[in-house]
Amino acid sequence: MSRCLNISVFCLSLLAFLIASCAPVEMKVSDWQDESLPETVWPDPPETPRIKLLRTIATERDLSGQEENGFLEWLIGDRGSEDSLVSPYGITADGSGKVWVADPGAGQVLVFDLARQEIKPLDPPPGLFFQSPVGVSYDPNNRRLYVSDSITGSVHIYQDSGVYVGILSPGNMIKRPAGMAVDQLSNLYVVDVLRGVVEVFSTTGKHVRSIGSKASKNGLFNRPSNVWVDQSGNIYIVDSLRFRVEIQSRNGELSGVLGGVGNAAGDFARPRGVAVDSQGHIYVSDAAFDNVQIFDMAGRLLLFFGSAGEGPGDMCLPAGLFIDSNDRIYVTEGCNQRFQVFQYRSHAE
Repeated sequence: MSRCLNISVFCLSLLAFLIASCAPVEMKVSDWQDESLPETVWPDPPETPRIKLLRTIATERDLSGQEENGFLEWLIGDRGSEDSLVSPYGITADGSGKVWVADPGAGQVLVFDLARQEIKPLDPPPGLFFQSPVGVSYDPNNRRLYVSDSITGSVHIYQDSGVYVGILSPGNMIKRPAGMAVDQLSNLYVVDVLRGVVEVFSTTGKHVRSIGSKASKNGLFNRPSNVWVDQSGNIYIVDSLRFRVEIQSRNGELSGVLGGVGNAAGDFARPRGVAVDSQGHIYVSDAAFDNVQIFDMAGRLLLFFGSAGEGPGDMCLPAGLFIDSNDRIYVTEGCNQRFQVFQYRSHAE
């Protein structure tokens, strides 16, 4: 009798655990700040802080700040090293605590659920495997995740739950996809590194248009790496081997150019990611400078944050860059094998 009772209690406990793990979890604003980190802000006091470090994430322990859950490990087995970053590049987020990181070094995409304090790999396409996933982009309107693979030349589509939807099939149009972005109408922008253009697709996968450079004589970008589309439809393309960011209006007109080759503030050496916050500030990560520079729409340098190193707020080969609707800034670092989350503070805060 006692044995049956023990089994029943165990089953009920297991059921309660599984139900709890499936229940919706919401993050409070205070949950984003890792209180164990030293206060790290830019610019330095006594200037008013505009950028603040919230957290640094490399493993599941960085999400909880505690040792692994023994019961969970017993239930699902030891996860080993598959849930750690090797050479992270592209990054995107839903703004509610779920973050996707493309890791070409590990050949996988990791899903970081900050609310649940867990990490898991995104299942590869059925019957296939990721060879070099470099770009990820999230469409909040349709709750879709896009993953680009630079070796196979493909863009895969998932639901945000992780269910595989299909593959974007524009024939042989895309040679080497890299960074991606989704606009307010859910159109998908895909950088093609080899062809020097950005291809635009509708939600149904129909090709809408090709975007070339308006600032170069041949009309092509030189090894573009990433793209961003702001709330007004302006398009920002990292033209890597021209060491600049080209800005085009939603109508395809040239709006401006940021940067240029050099080692002074405001110049670029290895520009990688680009993103824009709610105030229209333009952020550009640079893998040589180990920082992120912030510009206004006129191209003036406002601030930079990060410096070479491996401590909180330091950077080493920063690449992917994403800003959510709450002005949280996500930056991947290749040789630090992590990503960091920062918060932009407006003048009104």
